[in-house]
Amino acid sequence: DEPHNPGSSMKPFDLTAFLKLGRGLDARFDGTSPRTFPGVDLPIRNAGDSSSCSQQCTVAEAMMRSANTVFYDMVLNQTHQAPVKEAARQAGVKTKTDDGGQSIISTKDNNISLGGGETQITPLDMASAYATFAANGQKRDRHFVQKVTNAQKEVAYEASADAKPAFDSDAD
Repeated sequence: DEPHNPGSSMKPFDLTAFLKLGRGLDARFDGTSPRTFPGVDLPIRNAGDSSSCSQQCTVAEAMMRSANTVFYDMVLNQTHQAPVKEAARQAGVKTKTDDGGQSIISTKDNNISLGGGETQITPLDMASAYATFAANGQKRDRHFVQKVTNAQKEVAYEASADAKPAFDSDAD
């Protein structure tokens, strides 16, 4: 369970941070490629023709296309890096600053927006975080085994079904 660059699987955390600002899926960004940004040495490119969209690309379309230029712009100019890290932590990513965490979410530059640079997340952390999205934002403690019964069908262990809202302003 070694951490790796999560790449575009980081974009839902970008989007979560954006939505927490009160912005919506109909907000528009320039989704063309390549794009240059002040203070960034290399242009940011989308991963192919199908991931580019117009200069008035909605966030919903950018998410569907996984448009790098939109998410890079969104994090650089609107959400910034720390709220993206916090969205990932709230969803279930345990970083090295958490008890027993192995993942690293670097906020030192905007590579976090595209899941590159020093940002590295374990597959277990990513699965846990995505399970929170699948459960409509309800976070549960991670577990590998749901239930263990003995030969008499008595329950020896059962994972807690308790869930709590992950993205509330007072969520852990």
